[in-house]
Amino acid sequence: MTVYKESEEFAKIRSFSGIIFDCDGVLIDSSRSYDLALNVCSKAISSLLGLDFEGSEYLEFLGELRKLGTFNNDWDSLAVSTAYFYSKAENTKLLDELPQIPILSQRIANFEARVMSVKEEKKTEIPFEEVTKIVSGMREGTKRDLVCQAILRNDSLVDNLKEILSYPKPVGEGFLATLFDEVVYGKKVFREMYGFDCATTFMSDPGLILEEKKIIEETALVSFFSACGGNLGIITGRPRIPTLFTLGETFTKWFTRPEICLFTGDYLLDVDEVKPSPKPMLKVAKNLDLKDPVLYVGDSGEDLLMAKNVNKSGLLKATVYFVGIASSIEKARYFESEGAYADCIVSDVNELASTLGRNAAQTTRIRAGR
Repeated sequence: MTVYKESEEFAKIRSFSGIIFDCDGVLIDSSRSYDLALNVCSKAISSLLGLDFEGSEYLEFLGELRKLGTFNNDWDSLAVSTAYFYSKAENTKLLDELPQIPILSQRIANFEARVMSVKEEKKTEIPFEEVTKIVSGMREGTKRDLVCQAILRNDSLVDNLKEILSYPKPVGEGFLATLFDEVVYGKKVFREMYGFDCATTFMSDPGLILEEKKIIEETALVSFFSACGGNLGIITGRPRIPTLFTLGETFTKWFTRPEICLFTGDYLLDVDEVKPSPKPMLKVAKNLDLKDPVLYVGDSGEDLLMAKNVNKSGLLKATVYFVGIASSIEKARYFESEGAYADCIVSDVNELASTLGRNAAQTTRIRAGR
């Protein structure tokens, strides 16, 4: 584990009014759930277009997309991915025909059957260098529609794709959102969330959420709990049900104040209420006694941008400090490029707990020496 950066100002802070966490990549390893679901869905969609791709290149592309700070929602990432595949396809018939099936569950089941029917057919492998360059050249804060338009460069293709994906309609109404959530959650959790069954058979069996692992350790939670007087909270783009499914007793034991736990994934399509908007943090902070700064711990562009937006707004009487969790040197460099907006950069949330503990111990020794 590595500490890439810790500002002098941040190192002097001994207590926080609250410590608020993002989930994916911070509390939970979602690389085998949400990230893999993007790959699974993208592979399925691209296969109907006669295309295939290298998984490592796809992950690099997703990384650039998330640096924009507006892709907290994996549905948006899948929509942009599909736009790229659609722009490269020579024959789009197998996708273009899907909207002709009026009942959504039948459309999704038919999609799955079509994917199986072309499974053994030879595909054309496409690189991601071109689209990654397009995305990396965009301004921070660029949203899904503008990214799709830049990729497709054709209004009729944009309209075709909107009809095929029926996005941004939510789960139960739209093809893209429903397919993705079936793949992620599987039959049991999906039904608990939405009250109806998956339309897919093999793609939702058993559900990638079962592959998730907790990152945060009990000893780290003890340190965090002590540093904020027990005010541990969450702001995440995940819905509540799957988050609690993975965290289990960790959530019930340590995150004891529901009013500072916000699951914006339950209303992801309301863009004014989700990261990088400052509103989620402002909602949480109003339930804190703001005698000390607030700490937000995240691992993505939208996490940093939310903290930046809160501090710039002047609507909070306390400063929100941001810690970036960088699982790779590339992500650490990204956070470093944001300068003073990233107060601390570590490779793992448990390393952050150790850092706070060392700082507190150092202060104790200094005071004792005096």
